[in-house]
Amino acid sequence: MKPCAADLCVSDATVGVLCGKHHKRKWRYGSPNYYPKGITASDRLIYIGWVVTKNGCWETNAHKLKKGYGHIGFNQSQVLAHRLAYTAWVGPIPEGEIVRHFVCDNPPCINPDHLRAGTVADNNRDRDLKGRGYSKLTQEIANDIREEFAMGVLTRRMFAEVYGVCTGTIDDVVTSRTWRNI
Repeated sequence: MKPCAADLCVSDATVGVLCGKHHKRKWRYGSPNYYPKGITASDRLIYIGWVVTKNGCWETNAHKLKKGYGHIGFNQSQVLAHRLAYTAWVGPIPEGEIVRHFVCDNPPCINPDHLRAGTVADNNRDRDLKGRGYSKLTQEIANDIREEFAMGVLTRRMFAEVYGVCTGTIDDVVTSRTWRNI
């Protein structure tokens, strides 16, 4: 058998050119030579990397969750990238507080200048002041969409364009996943 291609490994290659342990590291961390034990939060973020956008956001290269937040494995657990960035570059998160995207409202952003610790109430107040978090649809509009869709008046795409939402939102309304009559 061939020896493992990873640095300083004397095991036999069992998966392609790597041994099982190094194949798993390559799959999990992107490199067969990555060794996660004892790494600092800052080093982990640097290893994952980020892209700087025009508005100064540092968008993490980590796996993204549905709502866009970066998700990173660190110290044998999964953490949100912006929380890890805050603890690495600002300090510990105070008890009972969350890390907010105070400047940019950009979920994958890990720029410490854009992050602030605060309460859920602070975050909700920010949302209200910035006009975020409000639905473009109402129960009446949802009922109209369902009725008109059933009659074949418009397609999902046409409804989405009319109401300024994505086709998935219209699909959720039409199938009653959202905006059910209560």
